[in-house]
Amino acid sequence: MEMNTDEVPDKVFCYSDDGDIMRALGCLTFEAAHFEGAIESAYEAVAAVAANDIDVSAAHALTLSNKVKLCAKLLKRGVVTCPNLVEMIDFLRHAEQLIRGRNIAIHGRLYQLFDGPLMRASTKHSAHVPASSAEMYDLATALRIGSANLSLIALYAAPTAQAQ
Repeated sequence: MEMNTDEVPDKVFCYSDDGDIMRALGCLTFEAAHFEGAIESAYEAVAAVAANDIDVSAAHALTLSNKVKLCAKLLKRGVVTCPNLVEMIDFLRHAEQLIRGRNIAIHGRLYQLFDGPLMRASTKHSAHVPASSAEMYDLATALRIGSANLSLIALYAAPTAQAQ
């Protein structure tokens, strides 16, 4: 079986819903931390290649969303040669949705009144809804796939990949 290392499969790994909301939240938190790290790595690699085009010293002040947007902008300009460039740029648009989902899940408030269902408190970005382990596992899986995509961007932005 031949594997193309330039593509990330739709399902790198899939968490299965076991109904355990605390385990799901733990998996989500774990994957969210790795996703954040993958954003940082991809941004640093792309920014290093495009150091003449951006103010690298201001990078520490950028939010995760802004780092993703800047990566997409630089990829569109062609600063990184990547065999699946269009897909990576499309993924970066999707990454912003993953960041919003992560923010809602990680920074949101979960509560339960007596023996009622576990609920997610409403925020300016989401409504007051029941919290489900299935939703958390789905987001954890999407974050893992996202980390793999970001790793490819960082790999192709690396100086040795650019020299080829």
